[in-house]
Amino acid sequence: LEAVVLARYNRVEVVADGIKLGRKHLLSCTIANGCCENHGAKCAPQAINDDGLLEVCYVKPMSLLRLVCALPLYVKGEHLKRRSLSRFLISRQAKRVVVDAKDLIEITVDGEILPGVHFEIEVLPQAISLLLPSVKDATVGEKHPTL
Repeated sequence: LEAVVLARYNRVEVVADGIKLGRKHLLSCTIANGCCENHGAKCAPQAINDDGLLEVCYVKPMSLLRLVCALPLYVKGEHLKRRSLSRFLISRQAKRVVVDAKDLIEITVDGEILPGVHFEIEVLPQAISLLLPSVKDATVGEKHPTL
């Protein structure tokens, strides 16, 4: 809550695939390749994790009352569908996003808080290979030892 109140007018420039989003200030910006955040909020409801694109949702400053009313929509992933919020949101897909801040800001990357003034976020298609067990190899109800 402190960040929302104190940092509602961050002086941050966000450029997605060479296109500058917003003008002067922003409230928040979500850059994601999956639809949900760790706590389950559907911040990027249109994101597909293997399409090679990042979903960018740039949120312009708004009154605290409007923000409080918008938060449930954000959690449900309905914020992009609401006409009443359309003038506060810029949503687009990009392969590369650059974030430059006038003052030190903190971003959250998969739960880790990173301070800085310049960030470059880019999709690396097929950078991770996963080896998953087949259904027949998985043991139903298998208990794992507690560490």
